[in-house]
Amino acid sequence: MMVYPGDSAQTISSVKVSVIIPFYNRADLIGRAVESVLRQTYKNLDIILVDDASTDEGPSIVEAFRDPKIRLITRERRGGAGAARNSGIRFAEGNVLTFLDSDDQWFPEKISTQMAVLKNPDNFAPGVVCSFTVIEKDSQRNLAPLDNRHRLIRQLEWGCALSPGSTLMVNKETFEEIGYFDESYQRLEDWEWLIRYAEKYELVTTPDILCQVNRMDAQDPVQALESSIKIDRQYREKFRKLGAFHYRRFRSSICVEQSASYYRAGRFTQACFYFLASVFNYPLRNLSFYKHTFLRALELFSGKLRELRG
Repeated sequence: MMVYPGDSAQTISSVKVSVIIPFYNRADLIGRAVESVLRQTYKNLDIILVDDASTDEGPSIVEAFRDPKIRLITRERRGGAGAARNSGIRFAEGNVLTFLDSDDQWFPEKISTQMAVLKNPDNFAPGVVCSFTVIEKDSQRNLAPLDNRHRLIRQLEWGCALSPGSTLMVNKETFEEIGYFDESYQRLEDWEWLIRYAEKYELVTTPDILCQVNRMDAQDPVQALESSIKIDRQYREKFRKLGAFHYRRFRSSICVEQSASYYRAGRFTQACFYFLASVFNYPLRNLSFYKHTFLRALELFSGKLRELRG
């Protein structure tokens, strides 16, 4: 019989946790991510690094750690973050899985704190996320992205603000039941998976800030745009059935993703169009959304002004 983290038959420290870190051409950052895992106070770990067909020295940096808990899996063909995570899941030895993006890092108590939540007899969910610090250019802010008072599916209509690539911990059997990450998504695969997860389960969150997420704007804008269109087509009817307001929030979030994709591609007219579409669909977004958008617009204006003066 499978023993779950919440069962009294096992002590928390006897549960093996598999850490899955996908990476592609991250020679400058992968060492920092691995070191943050090795500094964890929770020691019963199976650390799986999945090289998604890198062409730099990243795999050599991983091999140099020579820690018996670390395994390096090399994919022959690049498949994206979802495919790389799936490879890690298939090789995982632990009954509990947790993920770390290669450009992020954990604080030492991350795994032990989340395991205590999963083992709590009052816990009702097979998955847990945590609060985290976001580093974006010259700014830093702390986020507690999940409100346990509201259903997860209602919160996912605002997009995927949980950073599950570095905050999620979940029972391995959940993937067998719900399915793995959809490898046809090159971006937003975590949002898509969470929508499927939310059809059956909830998530709980810890108020502790356990992770540092580094936003680097390195994603392919074309892939991001294609994925936002795909997730809209796949789930718009689901959110429409929840009610008009929920559907309009979801549509607003899709437009935000499309606006951000065009912004990163330097197509600012289209970026402005989809931003206005997001406001039209649901103008009552929170103040931080408008503040963030204003700062991005100011940054763009300042850059254009410097170009003209130069």
